[in-house]
Amino acid sequence: MIFTIIIFVKNKNIKSMKNLICTSLLAILMVSNGCGLMSGVKADETLRTMEVIFDYPNKTNDQLYILANTWFVEYFNSDESIIEFQDKENGKIAGKYTFQHGNGIYYYMIKQTISIDIKNEKLKLIFLNPVYKTIR
Repeated sequence: MIFTIIIFVKNKNIKSMKNLICTSLLAILMVSNGCGLMSGVKADETLRTMEVIFDYPNKTNDQLYILANTWFVEYFNSDESIIEFQDKENGKIAGKYTFQHGNGIYYYMIKQTISIDIKNEKLKLIFLNPVYKTIR
């Protein structure tokens, strides 16, 4: 799954990357929440977190920060999606992200925390605590 995400990012196909990430997170949510509900135990934290590291050789931390911030602004277009923290000096952006995803039968509203760390020509994308509800 992570390998596929990296391929999409290197090809600069942002919309396909968004769809892939949405589908991947939805699968993680369904498995972790379903397993937790079946056994009566809360799903393990490792099942509710996803980290992806992207290499950007020959890009400065400032260039990566601008790229990441532009991505946040472009895709955080819901009233519930906000950037909560920005620190250019330390290369950190964090926020809450809300989006809808559907497979033609079921549609879900997914909320999660998303964080980007930028350091040494690398961008680390972290998705935390996804929560979903069926909306249709």
